[in-house]
Amino acid sequence: MTRPLSHLVGLSYTIRELLGIKQGDTIFCASDIGWVVGHAFIVYAPLLVGASTVLYEGKPIGTPDAGSFWRIIEEYRVNSLYCAPSALRGVTREDPQLALLKKHDLSSLRALYLAGERSEPALVSRFQKFLPKVVDNWWSTESGSPMTGLLSHVPARPGSAGKPMPGWNIRVVDDSGNIIPPGKQGNVVIGAPLSPTALAGLWGEDERFWKSYYSRFQGRWMDTGDVGVVDADGYLTIVARGDDVINVAAHRLGTAVIEGVVVAVDGVTEAFVVPARDELKGQVPVAFVVLKDGVMEKEIKEAVKAAVRKEVGPIAAVKAVVRIPVDAVPRTRSGKVMRRAYRGVLEGAVDPPEGVEKSVWQVVLDRAREEGLVGNIKARL
Repeated sequence: MTRPLSHLVGLSYTIRELLGIKQGDTIFCASDIGWVVGHAFIVYAPLLVGASTVLYEGKPIGTPDAGSFWRIIEEYRVNSLYCAPSALRGVTREDPQLALLKKHDLSSLRALYLAGERSEPALVSRFQKFLPKVVDNWWSTESGSPMTGLLSHVPARPGSAGKPMPGWNIRVVDDSGNIIPPGKQGNVVIGAPLSPTALAGLWGEDERFWKSYYSRFQGRWMDTGDVGVVDADGYLTIVARGDDVINVAAHRLGTAVIEGVVVAVDGVTEAFVVPARDELKGQVPVAFVVLKDGVMEKEIKEAVKAAVRKEVGPIAAVKAVVRIPVDAVPRTRSGKVMRRAYRGVLEGAVDPPEGVEKSVWQVVLDRAREEGLVGNIKARL
């Protein structure tokens, strides 16, 4: 992937105007340096404005506990924290009352910024109670910097990724590339010219560059691969990745929307929704959930199914709710969850994902089989 030197111009603007970081401030970006978020806001952008940056090696939990982020903020007087929503889900699972957060002096923190995946409204609202400001934003490796966010004068809307940042012409279109009205779900695309931070091509692979990003809409739009909605006020909500949309009886449903409803059920700490094949509907949603200790599993399962039917609609009826152990959640070092592992279970895969013990993953396979989801999986690990 090639990127012009003007990338630095966009990063300088973004760290100042979106993240509110200036000379002498401290930013803590809890990502891997190898990811675009990491090298952009751990290395390059802080240098451009003369700010200090925290380099952190470890997960948000278990290093040594779920208060690691808050300890670092207090110790280094961090002004802006940048992390993935999954990191916060892990923290709330380990520390449901956020008691460890309350133990630390977070007076230096001006805002928490979320990126990397969709943030459900319940998660954003939870942390808004304890932190000055929670800002969601949306971008990708290809964009090189946030495409949406909230500048200082723009109010937040939980569940939304904010409004387009300067330089980004973001639209929602149908499968033919036609712009659709506000409030309707469609393909999220970008119009030319792209922002100064965006990719200029793929090194030595011009044909692949065209096929990957422009051929779908005949060069009219750059395809982001995401599905979303822009409301009447211009706020963008990302529903799912295009390949994470479930086609249920000709209805396109975003897995992230269903996950947001499931995780809001009292007793559920984390939820991961993936599609399962269905002879009648084509695909149906299946929810893998981590539950709080002491809850009645049968009651929670019924509550989850009822909540999805009520909030999303009968067409989104969950086929099964599979309880999984806490240790069966495969995470990257920055806290993001590798959801494809659960989809693999329904497609016949038996190998555990990286970081999950074989015995723990066997529990997932056994419980999925008990729900009648993976009858074809016979081999034990």
